[in-house]
Amino acid sequence: MQPHGILTTLQNLKPTVLAAAFLGLCAVGIVSSTAQSTQDDSQAERKFENTIPAHVPLKVKVKNEQSFKNHKNKKWLRELEVEVKNTGSKPIYYLCLSIGLPDVTIQGYQYGMQIFYGRRELLKFANPIRPDDVPILPGESVVLKVSEKQVRGYEKFRDRENGDDPKKVTFHLLVINFGDGTGLETYQGVPTLTRLESNH
Repeated sequence: MQPHGILTTLQNLKPTVLAAAFLGLCAVGIVSSTAQSTQDDSQAERKFENTIPAHVPLKVKVKNEQSFKNHKNKKWLRELEVEVKNTGSKPIYYLCLSIGLPDVTIQGYQYGMQIFYGRRELLKFANPIRPDDVPILPGESVVLKVSEKQVRGYEKFRDRENGDDPKKVTFHLLVINFGDGTGLETYQGVPTLTRLESNH
């Protein structure tokens, strides 16, 4: 139909029919817009990437996924809870994981932070276990959070740079100390064997 024919047809329609046609077109537009918005929101969800090798006796997951995935949540790091389960046969006396933000850089380097379990001195495998050191036993889980100092540092940097929060967060292994002179180190989970230092 030619343009003037369409115009003539529209002019001959009753007002109620025109109104219905207009509302129908609006509805299609709204549905289309909503679908696009939903798709964009879905694609914008913050992703969790666990890079810890399969041979490492840890199961890591984000406990509060709803808060974590919401890309509009500016407090996501403050609310982040990481559940870590010991899936091995040895107790874990010290654990250090790295949290990387691939979308955020500072002076050309990827922004990152760390979460810990256990006494910091046990970062060195040669340091002996003390009676007050409480391990993560095989099959047990703990919930770890980013320290307040690291949270404040990240939020201050983000707000100063007017930057967006990351759309992906990666988890890497740094150190596991089994308390018997053995453990795993680096992103690849390389085994370490160290002679324990004597208390004497």
